[in-house]
Amino acid sequence: MPNGEGHRILTHAAFEALPEREKQWLSPAAERLEKEYCMFGDDYFKHPARIGPYIVLPDGRLPMDPWEIRHFRKDGPGKDYYTCGYYKLMRDSFEYFAAKCIECAAKENVDDFARFTGSLAHVVEDCGAPPHAVGTEMGTDMKFLKMLHPCADAGKMAGQFHAALENRYAPLTLRYTPVLLGTSPSEISFRMLERFTDMLENSISRILPLLDAYYSNDAERLAELLSECGRVSSEIMADFIYTTLAVGHNHIGNVGREALRTVSLGGLTPYERNAWSPFPYPYAEIRNAPWSLNERGVPVPLSLLREGREIIFEKGFGLGPPSEMTYFLPAGVYSEFRAAVGIHSRLGSKTGMVFRVIGDRGILASAECGTVNDSREIRCSISGVKELTLKVELPGGSPWLSHSHAVWGDPELRKN
Repeated sequence: MPNGEGHRILTHAAFEALPEREKQWLSPAAERLEKEYCMFGDDYFKHPARIGPYIVLPDGRLPMDPWEIRHFRKDGPGKDYYTCGYYKLMRDSFEYFAAKCIECAAKENVDDFARFTGSLAHVVEDCGAPPHAVGTEMGTDMKFLKMLHPCADAGKMAGQFHAALENRYAPLTLRYTPVLLGTSPSEISFRMLERFTDMLENSISRILPLLDAYYSNDAERLAELLSECGRVSSEIMADFIYTTLAVGHNHIGNVGREALRTVSLGGLTPYERNAWSPFPYPYAEIRNAPWSLNERGVPVPLSLLREGREIIFEKGFGLGPPSEMTYFLPAGVYSEFRAAVGIHSRLGSKTGMVFRVIGDRGILASAECGTVNDSREIRCSISGVKELTLKVELPGGSPWLSHSHAVWGDPELRKN
């Protein structure tokens, strides 16, 4: 988003959404945050020595280094994987900036707090712009999107779509109350990644309407759609500022802490997951997709039998074994994993299956389910675990079978 006005609009909206106490603390640096610091992501390339200390990560990477939505990997027949292309860069970036801002808040260093916040705001706001949200390869010249949704005007098709679709934000006011993202840099990063993913999906969903507005020269509609994308970016930054100030100033209340006690894996972005699964689950959705699929591929609610009674789950996964997904956990935050597992009560399975919870490549818990009547509860300690994998296998190393329906019901990370 080379247009500084867009960054100023979005950063100002985030600042104005803050509670009065946080606004007063940040107000001495607010003008420079909105007019100067939120442009550090671009200005760094002109003044690397001056701006570098506020934007370069400890390992030398930049938080706006090229990234993709996901990468596809094939290890062999039926062994396909998706890796989230922004997972590590963004988790590392969010954790680094959270730590710096908490440190600045604790030392009452308003100016440096604003500088680090401005650097991160630029990255989040850029990534929330639709031409960035699709990833670097697709978004730079937007050639694929031009082919997907072409315009009859050859002159327009020859134009530079990237800048045309990111520089027309209208002023906005958030009707939003910031929420606590965590009580430590690692937890803030962990939860902020999901807000970031929501932002990307929201922005990508608006690309075709944006193209229609651009093709029809409807500048008002274009600005309206871009501002709908930018609204999410501003809300994320309002949460970040509110959270780092709350942690740095030790103003975290019991209500805020209680809201962070658990998190459902059903709403989280896995770092890596299998792509192909036996029918009807090849390339099925996982995040925020709490359904199994029937023989026609139609979603049906997740359900298990427990002591003869059917239980419906509003959060979780419906998968076809073999399947696996891996998450990187925030350090020192969660102590226990819980889930109900088994064979879907209505769809059944051609065979039994084994559910495994794996922490740092060691088995933490497993449950074998032979029929729909064999659902199990899994509870296991995940204290100190960095890499958590949920895996479903067929017993005895059997090859995959179609129409086998595994359910993870309410998979949850819990604090003590």
